[in-house]
This record gives sequence, structure tokens and C-alpha cells, in this order.
Amino acid sequence: MFKSLGRVLFFCLISLLFCWRIYAQNSQHVVSISYRGDTLFAISNGIDALSADERAEQFVQNMDKALKNPFVKIDTLSIKDKSDRTGIFLGDKAIFWVTEEDAKAAQKNRRALALEWEKIIEKHLFKQNSLDSPHNYWYDIFYILVVTIVLFFSM
Repeated sequence: MFKSLGRVLFFCLISLLFCWRIYAQNSQHVVSISYRGDTLFAISNGIDALSADERAEQFVQNMDKALKNPFVKIDTLSIKDKSDRTGIFLGDKAIFWVTEEDAKAAQKNRRALALEWEKIIEKHLFKQNSLDSPHNYWYDIFYILVVTIVLFFSM
């Protein structure tokens, strides 16, 4: 009785370990790509020697470099295909590469995923540009003056 129970428990333990190993191989490390506080999209695969975390960090660095150039305009965002990946470019600088693995994870083709991510990046850049525009600073100055005048006359 105890021998057969021991064998069953041993078999269950081995099966559990085997299933856990398969699960661990199939589960991927998902990294959210954020820029200036907004999460734009998520990736789960590395590219060449870069891990998913390094790709996310590289995206932020590439965006910062491209946006420091005063001649780069947001409307120059484009995509370009290569044989094994599709690049998202800001001006003439590649800011991110979409791979076949990214497309498989999203269950889309590579170009469609690159277009989707390009639109997300473009929307984020327009939002950031409107928040950082001098027009908003003039409104801030106007509101500060109004509040100052109201407080001055209310005393």
C-alpha cells in the first residue's frame, strides 16, 4: 500500500517538475516601454545581443538623442523595412526596431505592428510637444498674474 502510494507521489512530483519546466520555457519576460512617464507598448524579446530590458533602455536613449536635435520634427516619424526587422525612424535616426518575434507575440505581421507602434509614439510626441510648448507657458504666466491681482485686491 505505502509502496504504491510512494510511487504515485513520486510520479506526481516528477510530472509537476516537468510541467513547471515547460511553463518556464514558454513564459517570457515582458518589458513595458515607457517614455516620459507614459507606457507606450510592451516587448518580450531581445534582439541580437540585447535583452528586452536593454532594448527598452535603448529606445529611451534613442528618443532623447533624436529629440535633442532642434531640426527633427515629429512629423518625420517613419518606418523602413529590412529583411529581418522593421525600423521606426525619427528623422534619419532609428529609434526602435520591430522584429518577427515581436510580431509573433502580438499576433500581427511585422509591418502592421511597426505602424501601430509608430502611431502610439507619434501620439505621445504630439502630447509631449503640446505640454512643453511656449503657448502653455504664456497661459501659466497669465494665470499667475490673474491670481496675483486677485490676491492683491482682496487684502
